[in-house]
Amino acid sequence: MSVKAWPSAGELNRRIAIYRWSEEPTGFEDLTPHYAAKIECWAKKMPVAGLRYWGTQQVSEAATHIFWVRWQMVKADEITAQHVIEHDGHRYRVLSSSNQNDAYWYTLVETKALGAV
Repeated sequence: MSVKAWPSAGELNRRIAIYRWSEEPTGFEDLTPHYAAKIECWAKKMPVAGLRYWGTQQVSEAATHIFWVRWQMVKADEITAQHVIEHDGHRYRVLSSSNQNDAYWYTLVETKALGAV
């Protein structure tokens, strides 16, 4: 995804928490989620809509939200599918992350909404 516009001043106005997510078996078929290594930072949250959403429906898991985070706080190679983002009582699973336009200013994180915490 190539987005040419950067967040302007004041758009990183959502406080998010990023957790490393893992699951442990706790019985025959039960799994208990564990969340560790919390990073708190400011982000811009955008819903995914239009052709981008519908174009991924038959190919892969669709992203529902995009988060912009400053590169200094979160580097793209540090955020993987083993992470979740929590914001305003909702949890989002990370699908992918990238260094936006190779400029090392922002990390763009694509996520899928999982629901209320």
